[in-house]
Amino acid sequence: MPQLTPEYIYTEKPTIDQLIGMGWQYIAGSWDNPQVTGRENFKQVLISDRLKTAIKRINLDDNGTPWLDDTQVNAAASQLERLGAQRLMEANQTATELLLKGTTILGQDGKQHTVHFIDFEHPENNDFLAINQYRVDPPWATGNRGFIVPDIVLFVNGIPLVVIECKSPNLDHPITEAIRDLLQYSNQRGSSQPEGAEKLFHYNQLTIAASAKRAAAGTIGANYEHYVEWKDTTPRPIDEIVAELGITVSDRLASNILNSRQMLVAGMLHPANLLDILQNFTLFKTTGGRTIKIVPRYQQYRAVYKTIELLINRQNPLNSKSNGGIIWHTQGSGKSLTMVYLIRKIRTIPALRRFKIVVVTDRTDLEKQLSDTAILTGEPLQRAKTVKKLEDYLKQPGAGLIFGTIQKFKGGEDAEEEEQIEAIQKNLNPSPDILILIDEAHRSHASILHANLLEALPNCVRIGFTGTPIVKAAKKTTQQIFGNFIDRYNIRQSQEDSVTLPILYEGLEARGAVTSGDDLDKLFDIIFHDKTPEERAQIKAKYATKTQVSEARVPIETLEKVVGEKRLWIYSKLLKKESLNLPTAVKKYVSGEKFYYLGRSYRLKLIDSVKGQPSLRLYQSRFELQREAQARGREEFIKWYGDRLPKILDTQIAVFVKHVGASPHFVQVRELGYRWGSCGHKGDLCFHWRVAMLPPAMIEYVVVHELVHLIEPHHEREFWDKLAQILPDFEERKRFLAENGVNYDL
Repeated sequence: MPQLTPEYIYTEKPTIDQLIGMGWQYIAGSWDNPQVTGRENFKQVLISDRLKTAIKRINLDDNGTPWLDDTQVNAAASQLERLGAQRLMEANQTATELLLKGTTILGQDGKQHTVHFIDFEHPENNDFLAINQYRVDPPWATGNRGFIVPDIVLFVNGIPLVVIECKSPNLDHPITEAIRDLLQYSNQRGSSQPEGAEKLFHYNQLTIAASAKRAAAGTIGANYEHYVEWKDTTPRPIDEIVAELGITVSDRLASNILNSRQMLVAGMLHPANLLDILQNFTLFKTTGGRTIKIVPRYQQYRAVYKTIELLINRQNPLNSKSNGGIIWHTQGSGKSLTMVYLIRKIRTIPALRRFKIVVVTDRTDLEKQLSDTAILTGEPLQRAKTVKKLEDYLKQPGAGLIFGTIQKFKGGEDAEEEEQIEAIQKNLNPSPDILILIDEAHRSHASILHANLLEALPNCVRIGFTGTPIVKAAKKTTQQIFGNFIDRYNIRQSQEDSVTLPILYEGLEARGAVTSGDDLDKLFDIIFHDKTPEERAQIKAKYATKTQVSEARVPIETLEKVVGEKRLWIYSKLLKKESLNLPTAVKKYVSGEKFYYLGRSYRLKLIDSVKGQPSLRLYQSRFELQREAQARGREEFIKWYGDRLPKILDTQIAVFVKHVGASPHFVQVRELGYRWGSCGHKGDLCFHWRVAMLPPAMIEYVVVHELVHLIEPHHEREFWDKLAQILPDFEERKRFLAENGVNYDL
């Protein structure tokens, strides 16, 4: 009988009950008798009988009957049990590959045959078991000392795929405490001595920290900051989950009734979803000599499902005109991974396997991920390095996976020449079974390529991926090419999920909750919520001292009157100044460092001096800096940006002066501190050289902002009304700059 602690009553038991409602079997664990959980001793982590029974049951011959004898079953199980003396991540990767691909066993015919441990095609054929209080003894544990007891472990065919650690809601930081225990159990806290049972995590796919109303998921290698909530129940509707849990909806939305823990359990741990995440949404990536494991975020999973639904519905003649759409996920939320997940998912669905998939991007690192995906799907990755090669691949009938980078399809290699796109033969392949996935779909240079591809593949399906607000002039074109939005994940959502860190960079106008001087403490708390009480006191003291007032050369009565009337404005500006004192990463002028130009990130390569060649240039989609100029690298980049920005500004200003109804007297590029631009009283406009680093939509916003100042000098209602008239989505662009602008710097 479990102890009726708050942890069990409010977290552990409700989680078990929800799992049972979704089809999981349940066994109450024992700290004393391993046989209760189907094991001979507590050092075992696999439940061997369930594993071997499942191996025999799910591996069938062409007649649908089991073909493995006991010796062959034992040999297959042994492959999974004995992964070798590897480090945790290596063992986990080996185990995951076995779960996905299976192993080979010598058959009665003398040939090698594949044996699977999990039936992904028919989830109902697998054995799903939840055990709570699952004791595991590390190799060094003796007697009743040194063992670990995770609160809930989920097994598929006797293999422990999920570990859930539950905590009482009475704790100050229950999720943090749960993650700490998960790291301890898996020997990932960096302790000098082993303190957990690492073998339990060799097969692990998800580690979950749970409390009464919250839960966050991670995986092997994840630290505290990597655990995130799962805020969607796709593919099952939320109201179905609500009914399953017996929750009364009344007048509120179902999405407000499910708490974070219930949402995560429903979205990630439904038997079919868990197998889907393992099969199609789990990756290993090597970066900096270190292997990391990646599992999806909820918006990636949801976007893939919506896209799959679109593709399947398109098979219906009544819906055959649905030729694509846009996935708008904010920067840093993993759009490239979403593309990889989508391809893997497509290849597991019989009705969609015939699709030829063409990936067009400017990211070469995506090629490696797609290569790994191609291995999993058993098809080669065809790399189109020229337009001619692309045409050859596109002409070929049948399925395929083609990868091409945008810079390989344009006439000039410098970013300033990217409009010179080579033509592609028209009506190259009329098949409707071609899917084009285009990264950064909003970019104008890419749109030309998109149009060429559509003429070459008139019946293809096209999915555009973007995370930057679409330039107004290109928005109509982008939607004409791709169609409506399939899925959206905006900046605010990513901040709430701690995927994108909020950075205050431009203005405090959005802090609309502050309406009077009486609300200044609220304003202060909003801006400096992350400061200690001592730091807050120092900031207040810095801007509100008696000495500053007494030394003023105007009558104190006048000062009091002015400050009283302008108190909110003055305090806001002072706080803005303080909040802008943010640490930024200083660029290093070494090979591999990334620098922005027009919103795109280019790597730097140091080269030997070349006579007659500029010290810095953008060539073949990378910056090249001559070594002799490395010491003055920042100055070289400032000059490079400054040389190119006037032409960009002239183009933008020419477009918008007719909308504003005023023209600048003079336009200049120079250093402006933290400001992007300024408008002088004589009609002169100044722009920071950093504007050249911004995405086109943001440059458009900065230009229009300053042009409107020509007729509305102050940030009053008339100014914002005029700005909204020209750029209806200016608030979204303004917010993007406020939260991401600090990244566009040297």
